[in-house]
Amino acid sequence: MANFNVIVSDYDMKVSEYINDHTDTLKLNPHIKEIDIKKLKISDIDESFQRKFKVEQNQNEELIFQTFYGKKSLNKVFIITINSKYESYRKYEPIFEVMLNSFKIYEN
Repeated sequence: MANFNVIVSDYDMKVSEYINDHTDTLKLNPHIKEIDIKKLKISDIDESFQRKFKVEQNQNEELIFQTFYGKKSLNKVFIITINSKYESYRKYEPIFEVMLNSFKIYEN
């Protein structure tokens, strides 16, 4: 099983600040393991990051992979979250990659 979720939020703080603050909160959760953050350079996107972390709870392991796209001209942040069972992630990864690469932000 895997999930794909898109959230659109107001750009009320820099994406880098949000990630730093939220990651500090994640680190306090004993079920969160292996947090990895990577800054991306994507043309026409003001700020972009990927964050990946593992959740271990009740004999289950889940991998959560998030991509953040900040677009100041729209005053919006687009957060794409993909999660799956840890052992299934590689199976779904090619599908996730196609979905992430097809994501576009259009301005009217």
